[in-house]
Amino acid sequence: MQKAQVDENKTILYTIIWEQCTTSLRIKLKGTDGYEDAKGNNDCVWLLISIRGFCLNYEDSRPKILSLDGALEQLCHIPSRFQVERRLF
Repeated sequence: MQKAQVDENKTILYTIIWEQCTTSLRIKLKGTDGYEDAKGNNDCVWLLISIRGFCLNYEDSRPKILSLDGALEQLCHIPSRFQVERRLF
């Protein structure tokens, strides 16, 4: 009974995460090694790690230092968005 519930919950969670992805991100994920296995097993951990990798621009063809620099730049721009929202209140 519990295993069936866990499997059902994994399927629901995988579907929710997948539906939140953009079309371009879905195409990138489908081209990634391990996609078919992850999809068949509803592997939410693999899906989230892969999404994070694409969102932070961790790609094999790009030097790691450039990926880290891009992620740091995105992080630095987050507070400016919140400052604008705070002024509205």
